[in-house]
Amino acid sequence: MRSFVAHLNKHERLSASLLLRALVHGHMTFFEWGMAELAAIPHHRTWLMIHDAGPLGLRAIYERAGLPPRLLPAFRAAVDAFHSLSLDGDEGDRQRFQEGLMQRFLTQPHAACREDVDYLLEKMDRLQSSGRRAAAGSRNAA
Repeated sequence: MRSFVAHLNKHERLSASLLLRALVHGHMTFFEWGMAELAAIPHHRTWLMIHDAGPLGLRAIYERAGLPPRLLPAFRAAVDAFHSLSLDGDEGDRQRFQEGLMQRFLTQPHAACREDVDYLLEKMDRLQSSGRRAAAGSRNAA
């Protein structure tokens, strides 16, 4: 993951939008490594700051990473939503986790840009459609 985010950063592709989208999809590890790369702080310290229960850790690493101040509430909402959910280990677990994460994120007051919200709504629609098709397929097979 370290080399992947370093590559993205080198080619100026490690953007706030990409990090937010990844986070809302439940890719916390990518988000952690991305923040570590942008802030030039070791991953273990970045991890502690992101997962700090208080508001200061995420704010500090976010500011150090040089991300737009207007998006901090959106990142805070996404991290909080991530921490409020858990994987249950049942079939379709990852998809349910992603849907729940997106729903919680999209229903919290924050300042995400319209482009990111539109993307997430479209992705949520696609996840729900594929989930319905998979459920129908398993009922038909039974």
